[in-house]
Amino acid sequence: PGGPTLHYDVADQAYYSPALDEIHMPPIEGHRSAEGFYSTAFHEAGHSTGHTSRLAREGVRGTDKFGSHAYGKEELAAEMTSSMLCAETGVDTDAIFANSAAYIGSWLETIKADPKMVIGAAAAAQKAADLVLEPTREARADLEPPTLDDHNVAVNGHLVAEPRADAEPEAA
Repeated sequence: PGGPTLHYDVADQAYYSPALDEIHMPPIEGHRSAEGFYSTAFHEAGHSTGHTSRLAREGVRGTDKFGSHAYGKEELAAEMTSSMLCAETGVDTDAIFANSAAYIGSWLETIKADPKMVIGAAAAAQKAADLVLEPTREARADLEPPTLDDHNVAVNGHLVAEPRADAEPEAA
């Protein structure tokens, strides 16, 4: 299945709309750094993989309330997906790592209520990251993707970051 539609049309809070299958992001200039932009985009892309046309995760297809077990598990899965994709694309800076750790820490009470939830979220995140990296999954954009003169790696045809210096070239 194809990816969600991308919109660079909000001023502050990025979000994924399962009903419309759309990711809404502030423009790259609305973030503290390019890495922060991509980390946020990857988080929202993680949510989008839970759409009913893709992996159909409970926390995306349901009507779970903020703070519920399913909502918390979905947030963990999305943040872990973002971390995996940041590592894959080389935008996993110390600041991004610290921000991700703080975000996951904000869900500590939910995690404490069900420690097995972390394992489930990690498994969901791996499936989500694999789906995002799958070459046949392409996002549709209503606006041109952001441009950065010094960033030139594409995931599914969309600009993400420079390749890591230690990255191995992929076999054809």
